[in-house]
Amino acid sequence: MAEKQSAFLTVKYKLHNSSQRRRAHLGYDKILKAVRSDVEAIVGMDERKERYEGYRLLQHRLQALARPLPQGNGPKQDIIFDAMAQAESCVELKRADNNTQSPLGGRF
Repeated sequence: MAEKQSAFLTVKYKLHNSSQRRRAHLGYDKILKAVRSDVEAIVGMDERKERYEGYRLLQHRLQALARPLPQGNGPKQDIIFDAMAQAESCVELKRADNNTQSPLGGRF
């Protein structure tokens, strides 16, 4: 009589590693959401010196928020630069027209 044989089925899963571009965009979006209150505070400042100080503090906060992101220094600096430019633009637009929305990263 024939012997019984056992068969084992295996499954292979492929884990998707998101691209650097995707991770950079997610970091940018996360940082913009975190600094909304800072942008609103800068909008409310009337004096130019106060706004300058607000921008300086915002720059330091952006650097602290970008530090733990899983990118190299170059992409982190790009994220900080883009977020700062977005925040400055939003402040100037809100000062001209109060109906301007807060800065948001778009869907990727």
